Amino acid sequence: MKPIIFLFSVLLILLLAACANEQTDTCETDRINGDWQKIVDSESCTSTEKAEAYMALGGFNYFDFILSEDLNLVDLLGMTIDNWGRKKGYFDAAMGLASSMSSGTQKTIYLLSSFLALYTHMEGNLDNGADGNATAFDGVVESTETDSFTGSGLASDSGGSETRLDPTDYYQFKINNNSQTYLWDTATDTIYEDSNGDGDSTGEVLLNSTQKNIVKANILIEGLQYLNQVVFMRSLADPFTNSGNVNVAGVNEFASTILVYISNIQTALDALQADPSDDAIVRIEEFRSDLDNGGQCETLENNPALLLVQYFAENLQEVAISDYSNANVLSFLELARLGADASFDSRGFADLYGIADLGIKIRFLGYNSVGYIPYWLDSTSDVKYTLEIFKQFDNTVEKDDGKVVLSEIICSSELMADNE
Repeated sequence: MKPIIFLFSVLLILLLAACANEQTDTCETDRINGDWQKIVDSESCTSTEKAEAYMALGGFNYFDFILSEDLNLVDLLGMTIDNWGRKKGYFDAAMGLASSMSSGTQKTIYLLSSFLALYTHMEGNLDNGADGNATAFDGVVESTETDSFTGSGLASDSGGSETRLDPTDYYQFKINNNSQTYLWDTATDTIYEDSNGDGDSTGEVLLNSTQKNIVKANILIEGLQYLNQVVFMRSLADPFTNSGNVNVAGVNEFASTILVYISNIQTALDALQADPSDDAIVRIEEFRSDLDNGGQCETLENNPALLLVQYFAENLQEVAISDYSNANVLSFLELARLGADASFDSRGFADLYGIADLGIKIRFLGYNSVGYIPYWLDSTSDVKYTLEIFKQFDNTVEKDDGKVVLSEIICSSELMADNE
């Protein structure tokens, strides 16, 4: 956790000077004596003085923070399994008292308390020893600890053949300046209207030879709005050892709290008009980026099933609807980036028609193999169960978007270790 070592040392010096000027005699005496609880309980001490006292009760010492060249913040705060929640409460209280940011002192306290609350929140949840399988509160979040917190137990063999996507010879397309969606069976060179956009020719109008030739000519004249290859999802690999143990509520609460702290830090930085090139600011931005990392790390590159399922959960249709024109379309480029084990467009239609990113139109194998359907709620149990788990999370994975989701939590241990 070294990105915070040199954080805002100059601002802290200014803070100390400002606090000294604002304090009443009694509060100053209590401050000198380290009677922080008296300041918090006092009716005469200012909100700024009380905010500073709450930070001290949390274990934060300005001078140690400023002067130490190799600071371990866990040791400075004295964090343990038993007290980290109480310390986080102190930093939350300081953050609340300084939230008006009516002075430079309050702005700095708001920034520091937000950061310290973020730090203790992360340490308490992720660096807690994993029930004896790792060293608790050593300032290093290990993969065993993130696994323990998320309940995921990432399976080492996930992401391979267990996820089965079978390309078909059917291509769904729409011509520029034309509202009709078509379905082309390239194996038999037949074209159908696709009235509900589900990628299935059953019951659809089959074009006669003249109509088909007109459509093909219009493709060359007008070009295509899109081209989607129909692909069958036959099975889906569960990226977890035991999905039933996934800590959905804990992960969501953790992530939403992180979002609040990250937002508060940015508000304070803006209020202080901090120079983004300053070393301290660069370090805290690196720390935030390690948390809000887009789920990009070696752990998930070697085990791509989790990112694939997150992508599926975000983009695939859960229940039956009347029009599937915009449903169940994935990006070929994104699937390739996420390591999907499938080969699409063997006929090369995307290149032929100048399509930069082929769409992948998913249909699901129905429960009890009743055929393929355009929504997953009645699909095979492995697809349905895995997607149901992931639909409970925020599955929009994007680096530096101010949110932290499941895959980013899992990657945080690896990225923070790299920045030590």
